[in-house]
Amino acid sequence: MIDVQSKRNAVKRARSLRDRARGDSLPIGASPCVDPDAAGSKPHRLCRWTVEHRLCHMVCAVDEFDYARASMTMLAARFPHLKAYLSCASHSEDALNFEQLLGFLYAVSSARDIVDASELTHFVFADGLPAGDLEAQRIIAELLELYRAIDRQVLECRVELPQECAPRPDVLSNLDPECGLSRWSQGFSAGHDWLEDAWDASVRDESDDELDWQLGGCMAVLCFFASREVAEALHEEFSTDSRSLEERAATMLSLFPDALNAYADIGRGLAAGGNEIRRGWRFAPETMTSDRCPCGSGRAFEACCRSRGSVH
Repeated sequence: MIDVQSKRNAVKRARSLRDRARGDSLPIGASPCVDPDAAGSKPHRLCRWTVEHRLCHMVCAVDEFDYARASMTMLAARFPHLKAYLSCASHSEDALNFEQLLGFLYAVSSARDIVDASELTHFVFADGLPAGDLEAQRIIAELLELYRAIDRQVLECRVELPQECAPRPDVLSNLDPECGLSRWSQGFSAGHDWLEDAWDASVRDESDDELDWQLGGCMAVLCFFASREVAEALHEEFSTDSRSLEERAATMLSLFPDALNAYADIGRGLAAGGNEIRRGWRFAPETMTSDRCPCGSGRAFEACCRSRGSVH
């Protein structure tokens, strides 16, 4: 299992790989039938199949599945080779574990940037794929199939945590780095950091003043459980009252489902050039203007972060 420093190193390595990999393979988000020189022929995010993916699909006989209707609880049980490999002690210590992978793929699916299959596998496995072509093909096929499944949930704005990452009843126990939810948050944080340049450029290009606040709010919630250190830092940053860390964690946990879909909705809208009508998912409900602020301060949203224009 990788620690936070290893994750940071993996992010740096992946960025370097991304720069070198441009043009080496078809991007996951691009369709081979699209003419890149044609006006307005921007790849559509629904096209998640590449030639590389189709080959793996045929070799490994991965059957079709209605991803839009399936829950992540069902999906998580469909990738035995991938889960077994990421759980074994022989794979690279810098590689993601399965729960981290789920959060990482959610972040990548939600981002505007198009990711090459080669750089995705480099990041996930840290160059540590097993020997043997058939076994490696099975694992890569399951990785891309899982990515497609999560991507469909993002496109539908019907994102939910898988069973492996379900919160524990004791809210503070979710800060244990070996907990499923904490691992998911670790992977999400790594995925967002990996594509942070694209996010920054997207937000700068938007004229919506609330977008930065919405994105920052989602990040605060979705990263909160990555570690106790992250949670304590956010708790200190948000400290405008006498709330305990446990109370703050409970607030963040209650906001998690909305933040999941709001983050996906923001990315989906940016991927469509800002022209796609959003489904109304917000980090904070509309009643938040006169209710509690999503930063967890306990103050009214209108008098807290809304007046500041950002999550403080």
